[in-house]
Amino acid sequence: MQKKNVKIETKIVKIYEYIYYRTYFVISKTNSISPSYSSASLLSITFLLNVFTIYFFLKEPFEMIGFYFFLSIGIAISFLNLRYFLDEIKIKSINSEYENLKVNRLWNYLIDSYPWLSILIFLLSAGANYNTIFTFVAIFIILRLFEFFTKCK
Repeated sequence: MQKKNVKIETKIVKIYEYIYYRTYFVISKTNSISPSYSSASLLSITFLLNVFTIYFFLKEPFEMIGFYFFLSIGIAISFLNLRYFLDEIKIKSINSEYENLKVNRLWNYLIDSYPWLSILIFLLSAGANYNTIFTFVAIFIILRLFEFFTKCK
């Protein structure tokens, strides 16, 4: 039973590292100064949003105590994420491990959209009005179209 858990944990870590690699890959196209810090920060903020999404879906049983509980969990996960990915040796090993890996384009597209989808689900869980959500979706579509047409040149 323990060997099975170790295999599952190893696969989860590999998936998590690939999500970081894809984020690093996309950010490094526009940010040549500090793509590793920007990628780790984006993932940390996304995890914090995911924790608050869970809080907003469950906010009825938890009031202020629940808010501070989820806030502390989100900050702890975000901090651990930053610590995990700000090691230069780890970043180099992740980049060398995944740079030649062939992954389905659909999976890459979903991974690249992960922060956007997290923001959308956060807005839905926080009770944002539909105008806000439609504006966010429109901005997302415009940015994706801009990215598509600039790649075609």
